[in-house]
Amino acid sequence: MKPLYTLILSILLFANFSCAQDEDLPTNNTTPDTSEVSDPRVEQNCEIDFSNLSSDEILNISCDLDLNGQTIVLPQNTTLKFDGGSVVNGTFVFNEGLVDGKLLNIDLQINGSVKIIDTHFVFEKEKWNITEGETNYETALDNRQNINTAITLVKFLRGNTFEIDNIDAFVEVGAYHFGNYTHREAIQIPSNFHFKMGDNCTLRVQPNNQISYAILSSRGVNNVKISGGHLIGDKYEHTYATGTEQDTHEFGTGIYFVGVSNSEIDGVTIDDMTGDCFGVHATRNRNPDGSEVNGEFYSKNILIKNVTFRGARRNNLSFIDIDGLTLENSIITNAGEGGEISNYGDVYDWRGVLPRCNIDLEATRSFDADGTMRVSQIVQNITIRNNEFSGAWISDINFYTCDNVEVYGNTFTSGLSNLNAQDIFIHDNTFIHDTSLPALAIAIFMKEFVRAETGVEENMNYQIYNNTIEGFDTGITVGGNNHNVYNNTITNFVNNGVSLRKGDNNHFSGNTISSNVSATKGYYSFPTGITLTNSTITNEIINVDEYGLLFKNLESNTGTPVVIDNCSFSSDFRNVDIRNSSSITVQNSDTGTIYQTNNTDVVLTNNN
Repeated sequence: MKPLYTLILSILLFANFSCAQDEDLPTNNTTPDTSEVSDPRVEQNCEIDFSNLSSDEILNISCDLDLNGQTIVLPQNTTLKFDGGSVVNGTFVFNEGLVDGKLLNIDLQINGSVKIIDTHFVFEKEKWNITEGETNYETALDNRQNINTAITLVKFLRGNTFEIDNIDAFVEVGAYHFGNYTHREAIQIPSNFHFKMGDNCTLRVQPNNQISYAILSSRGVNNVKISGGHLIGDKYEHTYATGTEQDTHEFGTGIYFVGVSNSEIDGVTIDDMTGDCFGVHATRNRNPDGSEVNGEFYSKNILIKNVTFRGARRNNLSFIDIDGLTLENSIITNAGEGGEISNYGDVYDWRGVLPRCNIDLEATRSFDADGTMRVSQIVQNITIRNNEFSGAWISDINFYTCDNVEVYGNTFTSGLSNLNAQDIFIHDNTFIHDTSLPALAIAIFMKEFVRAETGVEENMNYQIYNNTIEGFDTGITVGGNNHNVYNNTITNFVNNGVSLRKGDNNHFSGNTISSNVSATKGYYSFPTGITLTNSTITNEIINVDEYGLLFKNLESNTGTPVVIDNCSFSSDFRNVDIRNSSSITVQNSDTGTIYQTNNTDVVLTNNN
């Protein structure tokens, strides 16, 4: 094998010195010559005769080589290593070779069978013609395309980590339609790949007038990791054009996962998107029974941690189709902020668009004309833990359509709401109301949902326990079937501690409910005329201003009554007041006088 090629241009510099006599010091104030001498070693061009290369050789690139548009076919197992130089304006075709990632740049094509020496690639903006700062459409488009070119090349070379830092650049990512169009115009992260942004990496949406975009997107891939960095949308600079499809412009996204599995987002900060900071979906809706369509990709097993989501115009996070997601140790704030729009539906601007929630678990279901339900999307097996929520315009979490969701260890200011959800676990959270928000002001609002097409209750099996709730209008509202609400502490509410809605087999136990705000009620049936059967309130402590318990027009059944047992009611007006209601038993409780008006089958036993 020939010696290693080291292409170094060496130039020896000689300087002449004049000297005084050996023993004599200078006798005048002579000033030495300090003029700079240029270093001819900097940026030296070079030429290489590639025809002299043999198989298995290592070539150290130590000067700047212009291939002048040539395509160079390298011998088998050639290795190109960076040694301070560069190669541009041409193509290398490898045969089972290796290339140093430091040599990669926008003006060098790499083809053939080749791998990158170090699978951890460090992106250098200067080598990829990235323009920083405010710019125009064409330059922002070049920025996005050049980053994608680098990612595609590193992936082709079997790199698995793409580190990008010390960059603040706008990228053109606008898409005229939602879905695959959004992914096509984004920075695309492939399978088995870590897009690693440093603390000084900021990627910004080039302001546009499109209804949709994503800065980063993955579609139909596995084992993606996105970490660090700062993604900033164009919410304030966006042109909200009207007279076009989807005038709401609510689909601009920071990170968009479509059919992504076994992946992670860690330590990213995402701000000011026209739609959502993060969205997760599938490549296609499911079969009518909820099963996956063959050949399509469905998102599953996603971990999101240590992320800051702020100020998305719609929702900070939207879960549309996902089976298995954990969100932990993150900050989620100010979704849908900005106030009301008086002519909503005609004119849009940076102010929020519905749903305006910090998180929306928003799968959809529909019915055919014959009453058959289509489970088009699924959101299930979700864990939301140890996060800080604040500032949502409507609610912190909307359980729109989902099942098997556990929420614990979080702090909330706007509360939780639902539409159609099953098997929900809400425990060990802290709710402290932010009175500056226009949200519904119910900490946990879980109402009933009976679909017109079936007449069947669909909100079932909630476990709500060990939560601390302070300062909301109402602490907990519960409707639907088969719920357990226990060991919660609800204080300083403005209206009701617990509001009861239509339901069956709902049980309340061990809750402490207190408020010194005037005209407050501990338990209250709302709205007037609900039916509640086979339900219990036991071992409760209620201390409020006006009514410890007030039931109005609450209907139950003789065989499945509402039973109140071993509770303590205290108020400044009436401890217990039951009106126009039926099939209620109050026993073994501290009630004082129980006030009744026009009731049927109300049983009072062993009360004080």
